[in-house]
Amino acid sequence: MKKNYIILLGIVVGIIISFLAFIYSKNLNQKQNIEYKVQIKDAENPTLGYENAQNTIIEYFDFTCPHCANFHLQKLPKLYNQYIQNGKVKFISKNFLLRPQSLEPALASRCAYEQGKYWEYSQELFNEFLKSGPFAYNRRNFIRIAYELKLDTLKFINCFDSKKYKDIILKDTEEGLKDSIRATPTFIINGQKVEGDLPYEEFVKFIK
Repeated sequence: MKKNYIILLGIVVGIIISFLAFIYSKNLNQKQNIEYKVQIKDAENPTLGYENAQNTIIEYFDFTCPHCANFHLQKLPKLYNQYIQNGKVKFISKNFLLRPQSLEPALASRCAYEQGKYWEYSQELFNEFLKSGPFAYNRRNFIRIAYELKLDTLKFINCFDSKKYKDIILKDTEEGLKDSIRATPTFIINGQKVEGDLPYEEFVKFIK
């Protein structure tokens, strides 16, 4: 009985997330995929900008979070164009797992990061999520996206199947809990916690 209840609860949660993703997808006019050229290579966490940027933004996000998808697809491109590529902001991305289903897309994105395509891969994950909800997150789709982005597919598969970056992802989540993160997206902007997917004009007010 308890097992059936857990399965039913998982299905209900999946349906709710899918519905929220659908609502967000209707509000997005078009994909704003952008090539993020200014980034710090080989950082432990994917980082856009320059090391000596005037402002530091640490993002805690989850791939099953519609608000995070909206931020990444609609606001991050603006932030990059206006504040990151000119050296005003360094943007650090950290996973904060809200549910067990969040781990696999996080692993896939890390395997793409290993091959220098984290941001492009993450954009595609969020685009898929807004179309199909968390049901889009499966091994077949992860590999397809890797292939379409011209990653070394065999290397990607080995990385994903071995859960190579699981410990780093879990460490990010633990750090978020220590920083009193409870929801996504949450940002630490120059040491100040900013919660939620704020309107862009409100968000940038925290930047010096």
